Amino acid sequence: MSESRSTSMLLQAGVQEKALRLDSLEIVEPEHAAMIRLHALPGAAIPGESLPRQVSQVAGQDPVRQCLRPTEWLIISDQLDAASLLASTRQEFPAPEFSALDHSDGLARLRLSGPAAAWLLNKISGVDFTTITGSSQPQCLQTRLGHVRAVVYVHAAADKQQTTFDLIVDHSLARYLWELLGNSAAHAEALHARWPRPR
Repeated sequence: MSESRSTSMLLQAGVQEKALRLDSLEIVEPEHAAMIRLHALPGAAIPGESLPRQVSQVAGQDPVRQCLRPTEWLIISDQLDAASLLASTRQEFPAPEFSALDHSDGLARLRLSGPAAAWLLNKISGVDFTTITGSSQPQCLQTRLGHVRAVVYVHAAADKQQTTFDLIVDHSLARYLWELLGNSAAHAEALHARWPRPR
């Protein structure tokens, strides 16, 4: 494992905890992943079926390829190091039609799961996450969580109550997001206890 992949963005930001666990909610910082942003020139021919073509669509297991815009994707791997992922991406999607850049050290990822997770995200964003959870197909979206722009990766789920979300933000905002989630978690649990399924 490369040193950069084992780096905790929370630890760099002065946060000693890497997990917050309540009865119906868990917030953790998973192992730091390799993350590549891929851009295509307008009109570029996209080879094969390996890239999702519509915004919010996700393809692949590892690496996971998330379509952020018609010509922009975020590619994430928990198995490959950043150099290997960047090299394989550039080989598959060569210049000048494509541009792949390593954002592994510039992005932080927090993972949110549990029955109260949708309540928590509903509290801090303008998106109703109850309409996009519980799907057997993964998806992604860009939104604001509090005052920060984030990519939210919604994992595929067999059970709506067990949906897992990865929240990806600029690493300089990791502490802000961690504190926002932590400060809102207890109320989200209370809301879930009163209304087990958010409306």
